Amino acid sequence: MRQLAADEQTYRDRTGRRPTVKICHRLMARASQATRPAKKTAHPLPGLRARWRTSAVARFGQALIDNLLEAARKAARVIRQAARTPVDIAAAALEVTAIAAVHHGGRFRHRHLLAEARRHLARTLQGHPAPPLLATAITTAESPRPVARPRRPATPTRPLRAMYVVEVVAGTTRHAVVTVVRLR
Repeated sequence: MRQLAADEQTYRDRTGRRPTVKICHRLMARASQATRPAKKTAHPLPGLRARWRTSAVARFGQALIDNLLEAARKAARVIRQAARTPVDIAAAALEVTAIAAVHHGGRFRHRHLLAEARRHLARTLQGHPAPPLLATAITTAESPRPVARPRRPATPTRPLRAMYVVEVVAGTTRHAVVTVVRLR
């Protein structure tokens, strides 16, 4: 509060008039910054870890801290092992195609499958990085029953592109059994 009063008085002495509301807000922000305590100095992470460990050992005992550390390491190994689980490409291709069919109304292109395959991998691998080209392998996997047909025939002015046409055989919005063909 003293800093704000001093800043207001300095403003009056310099300009010869009372500060406006806008100027008062600026002076309050300046006074707030000036009266804050200085930041603590940064310490390297290994030093912080050593200090935390010694304080934890002093408070709880060596055996408890060592058991806690071992349990954390076991949990990390389990998480890493779960992240390495192999992805069933055929099942992933079917699920990706079904989701794309539901979200895009039965008509979608390769880019839609690729985006959905990347989302599927992010969910399956729980945020861990996917192996290179795995999403592409899922999108190019063979469909189990290719029986769909194009909705409109190709004309000379409209070349036939990679368009997927899907007929949903059975299913819900989350899981569906679909039949797909890739047109070229």
